[in-house]
Amino acid sequence: MNADSEPLANQEICPDPSGPPAPGRGASPASQDRSSALAEIARSHHSALVRFLALRTGSTEDAKEIVQEAYAKLLALDRPGTISFLVGYLWRVAANLAIDRGRQRAARSRLADVALHPGAP
Repeated sequence: MNADSEPLANQEICPDPSGPPAPGRGASPASQDRSSALAEIARSHHSALVRFLALRTGSTEDAKEIVQEAYAKLLALDRPGTISFLVGYLWRVAANLAIDRGRQRAARSRLADVALHPGAP
């Protein structure tokens, strides 16, 4: 049975290795390079970045969540080649996310205070 006579479902599950990857399957060499570069950065900097953010946020759990969000932002870059120093960019993104989280926490606290004391100045 040749590839043309196989059911479509089999062709989707086992795409032809000589052809282009099906949409959503496989990764381009550039994205594989970016993923492996990010994996190396994560191995080298993860624990230091978590400690840094834990000191800034006061919470190791918040720090871990922020680091994951920062990794996701790096992976989502449309043109990662324009960022020449991914490690520095990762740290800046993580620091900015920590600042944003602190601002959100402060705003929630102010709203809670207003809700508890509606007439207070």
